Order: sequence, then C-alpha cells, then structure tokens
Amino acid sequence: MFIQSVKVTYGEVLCFIITWDVTLVIICPKRKKMILFAMIVRAHDGLALTASTDLGGQIHREVQEARRHMKTLARQVGRLDDKCSLKLNPHVVHFITSLSVSFMALCDPSYPPVLAFSFLDEIQKEFITIYDARQISNCVRPYSFIEFDSYIQKTRQRYNNPRSLTTRLNLSNLSTEIQLRPPQQIELCDITSNHQRVTPLSPSSVGGVPPLPSLPLYGIISLVLSVVCVLFNLYRGVMALSESSIEEIDGTNPSYGFAFLLEACIGASQVYLLLWNRKKRLELAGILFLFVILCNVYVKDVRDLWQKLFLVSVASFITFVTSVHQPQTKLPNYNV
Repeated sequence: MFIQSVKVTYGEVLCFIITWDVTLVIICPKRKKMILFAMIVRAHDGLALTASTDLGGQIHREVQEARRHMKTLARQVGRLDDKCSLKLNPHVVHFITSLSVSFMALCDPSYPPVLAFSFLDEIQKEFITIYDARQISNCVRPYSFIEFDSYIQKTRQRYNNPRSLTTRLNLSNLSTEIQLRPPQQIELCDITSNHQRVTPLSPSSVGGVPPLPSLPLYGIISLVLSVVCVLFNLYRGVMALSESSIEEIDGTNPSYGFAFLLEACIGASQVYLLLWNRKKRLELAGILFLFVILCNVYVKDVRDLWQKLFLVSVASFITFVTSVHQPQTKLPNYNV
C-alpha cells in the first residue's frame, strides 16, 4: 500500500491510497489564505475598542495563542512605527496606527500583505468617520464600540474572497507605498524580551487617572443642588461684603461675607471632584465636607436653621455621590 497526493486545482489536493486491488481517491480542500481575526485598540494604553466576534470553533482554537500576543502587542504599539508586521508562528499580525488608534489583522502567513494593509486602511477610514477623538479618549471599558464588529465582519469576508473584491484598482497605489516604505518587521522577542517587556498599564499610569463614567440620575440631582448652593453662597457673600464695615456699626462683620464666599468655593470644588477624577479624590471630598460644616457653624448667627440644614444636607449628598461614583477598576472580559 502506498499514498500519493497530486495538486489538481488551486485549493485542492487529490490523494490516492492504493492497496492491492482498491484505489481510494480523496479530494482534500486546501485551507484558504485568509484574515483570521481583527482588533482595534487605543494606541496609548492598548485598550481594546472592538474586535472580531464571528470566529468559528476551529479558527477560535487556532488563534487563541496569537490573540494573547496581540494583547501584549497592543500595549506597545504607541512606541512602534505606524505600519508594522509581527511574525507569529504560524501567523502574522499586520497593523497600522493613526490618530492614536491601532488597527490589527491576524492573517495566514501566505495572505498577501498588500491586501491585509488595504483591509486595515478600509476599516480605519470607516472607524474614524463614525467615532471621534473625544469618544475614543473617554472610553473606560474594553470593547465599547463592539457594534463596529458588523462592519469588520463584512469587510473581512470580502477580503477573504479576493475574487469578489471591488478595490483592485486601488491596490496599485498601496502596493507602491509598501514598496517605497515597507512596514517595520518585528519579532515576538521584540515585544516579550525582558528589556522591552511592558507590564499591563494601571489606570493611574496612563493619563494620570481614568475618566469617570456618566453620572446617574441621583448624581445629576446632587450636581444641580450643589450649583444652586454655590450661587446662593456667592450672592450672600457679595451682599454681606457690600453691606459690612470693619467697625460693625453700619453693617455686619465682613468676615461673614468671606465665609460665604469660601463656602461657595468649597461647593464649586465639590462639583469639580464629582465630575472629574483626581488622585486622593475621596480624601479631598471628606475634607471639603468638613469645611462646609465649619463655615455653617461660623455663620450661624446670620443664617437660619433651615438654611444650615439644607446646605449641609446638600454637601453631604454630593460627598456621598462622589464616594460611590468611581471609575471601574476591574474591566470586564467580553471573551472576544
């Protein structure tokens, strides 16, 4: 018995298994050259914005290890050229970076690079048309733009069937550009070696601190009430200073006016801490609430009980909202 295989057409192999009196002929389809997986990440911290989700079972198992390397690569694209190729055995990752966003494609090693970069260029143009820089920079959770996968899927299907592509005429310019300025070729050791290894970036190491999520309804209510208190204290402070005198004969002590203005500044600071994340934010919120109490104790002679209760209650409310309105520390895994 012997086995012989002959390639008869592109993508097919004709196998003969010959025994004493039986010849078994099997036509084995050859695996297509294809783009296996695509991912879009934020360049400065590697946060995944969207990725392919339509992987079949066999492809999903094959690309698991490569996807782990792509996540490592994503944290370092900011220091690489804007057009690179990473060799992974047995795959290759092509990626481009533009406007602080990196577009990656995991391909079979025999897939034409010019088609891979044309695919990346096409999804890049569509992505930056739909999402602006503010939306991208404000992302906290991974895969915030997962709905873009539908476009990636359709485009990937077209590029995995080159005969159906309608962009052949545009490939000549891209091919010339690649020849004149070829992509940087990097190896796996370049992103995993000890002297270049980059540990996962903590939120505080990228841009100082992560942004806060949107305010819930009760947070908006506390914000509105605090702004009202700030304007009220500002008005009381200006009026108290305009009617006061040092001798306290013609008016009240000017220190009350300064106390009102100080409380207005404290209220504005509370609003600031509610809307923007800063280091030691909770500690500062507690200190500001303590100063609100002290200011109300100081001006107790010129402020009635209901005003003091309202102002202290609003200050405690916004302090509570600030304490619970925190950036998400553990990002969810969307398994894509």
